[in-house]
Parts: sequence; C-alpha cells; structure tokens
Amino acid sequence: MVRFSWIFIVVALGLAACRVPATAPLRFERAAMGTWFVISVDADEVRAGDVEAAADAAFARIAAIDARFSDYRDDSEASRLGRALDRGHAVPVSAEMLALLARARAAWDATGGAFDVSIGAVTKLWRRAARQDELPDAEELRTAAAASGLEHIALDLEASTARSEVVGARFDFGAIAKGYALDEALAVLTQHGFARALVDGGGDLAIGEPPRGRAGWHVEIADPIGAESPPLRRTLSRCGVATSGDLARGFTLDGVRYSHLIDPATGRALTPPVGATAIARDAITADIAASAATVLGLAAFEVFAAAEHGTAIRLVRLTPSGTAIDVSPTFAQDR
Repeated sequence: MVRFSWIFIVVALGLAACRVPATAPLRFERAAMGTWFVISVDADEVRAGDVEAAADAAFARIAAIDARFSDYRDDSEASRLGRALDRGHAVPVSAEMLALLARARAAWDATGGAFDVSIGAVTKLWRRAARQDELPDAEELRTAAAASGLEHIALDLEASTARSEVVGARFDFGAIAKGYALDEALAVLTQHGFARALVDGGGDLAIGEPPRGRAGWHVEIADPIGAESPPLRRTLSRCGVATSGDLARGFTLDGVRYSHLIDPATGRALTPPVGATAIARDAITADIAASAATVLGLAAFEVFAAAEHGTAIRLVRLTPSGTAIDVSPTFAQDR
C-alpha cells in the first residue's frame, strides 16, 4: 500500500555558525524517498558541525534504505527480488530485507491480510491508471491480484532466502519502508549523541527525547483526507506518527474518486476517500497501523490496541451524510 501523509511540525528552529546556543534547535532538510525529510535536533552547546555530521549520517541511512526497498528503482533489491522469484526457486536476500519481510509478514498475519507488501504488481497498474486517467484493464488487474498475497511467499530465516509459489509477485514497501527509515535515522542521531531529535519524512514522524525544558515536541496533525477541520495539536516524545490518506494522490473518473490506497483482498483502489493517523511506539509501527486502518476501518482499533501495545488511531471517512471521524481512546493523549 502506497501512502501520502501530511503532518505539520511546530518547533522553534535556528542555526548558528559556530556554536549552538542553548535555545536554538538545528534543522536540516533533504529530499529522499520521493518526499522531503527534515531533521530537527535540540543540542547542548556543541559545534554545529558535530550536529551536521550526525544529520548527514542519518540522511545517508535513509538513502541506503531507499536504495534497497524502493519499487520505483529497477536496481533496488526489492525490484530485483521480485524478478528473481519468478524463477520459482529460493532466492538469497540480505539480512535487512529478510528482517523487513518478516516484520511485514507479522503485520499481514495480524491484520488478516489488510497490510500486504506483495501487491506491487497491483499498485503499478493503479499508478498507470492515475497517469492515464482511466481504470486498469480488468484482466491485467485479475492477473496481478492473483500474484499478490504474502501467503505465497515463503521465508527461510536460517538460510536467508525467499521463495514464491506464484509467478509475478512484486513488492511495494511504501507502507513500511518510510517508517523504518525514520526510526533508523533517529537511531543514527542517538548514536551520535543527539537523542533530543525529531525526524519528519513527508509528514510522518519519528520522535525522540523531548527538547530541554519541555514535555515533548509540539506537532500539528492535519486531516488525512483534506476535510476542513483545524489541525490536531499534540505534545509527543519517544514515539512515531504516521498518516495514510487520499489528500493528493488519487484521481477522479466519471465522478468517482479513486484513492491510491489499495485493498489487498480485492486489488481495487479504495473509494470513497478514507484516511487514518496512527500514534505508536515507533514510526514503523505507526506506518503499518495507519496503512492497514484505511482498509480495516473500525476493526483496526481492536487489532492494533491488542497487537501493538495500545497504538492509537484516528480514522476519517467520507459518508453520504458527511465526514465521519472515529478515534481510539488513547489518541487524544499527549505522550
């Protein structure tokens, strides 16, 4: 499931040429993974170059993850793995790929298939449909949907291999790789001694220790489907935030709005628009939860509260009578 998210960050920012004053968090920006990443660091009085080196290392980690998992790149491990699986035998995979596939499989199990990274062939058809402003060919969609499903992918954790029982399986890590990259970037900053940090990737967040003298980082969360409502304000630390919604990447045909979000059970784009925001223990969990919630609907509250240690979800749907908003009990709490 590919997603679009939009979360506004409110934080005092500033740069110093030599030493960082006690009240001035540093901000670093760079394009990556098809979006814009911003790193904010609340540092003690250290040389700006030390913080910049940490940010560079964090951006390098993000770029490495993108190079491995992007399905927009023919040379990524994700793309090469899909093509290799067509041969029908076990394919060696990197330890990092194996670990993320195992995490994705656990999410697939927990959500009854609502979260599925093996629908890459389906998402490619819907991307083309959006570009050409027409629905996917029905036969092509049936073929792609038949090749999807993590039940067809066997992982051997000891041998570090993957094998597919079907031809045509392709991967789309768009609903997990960014959350993973955010967590990894925050971990790099922490390893460099800068745990009071926030990493924003296109609106999804990995939030570290709170800034000095504050309970947490102040964030504003916009509506995931563009409804005209004021942003939600939260003060957060040591958690992840992700939003999955149809704010900008769907398309309308014959009066029907087709989301870029896909229901793995049908291979069809979601319609009418639906969006979800999740606050979880880390960014990868929030990424998974927000994506799956758009497919699961209200059932997501029970699934993730039980399986993911109280992950909080806000679900927004367009109904014939207007916008319906459902919120899990812990979503309103600062943390």
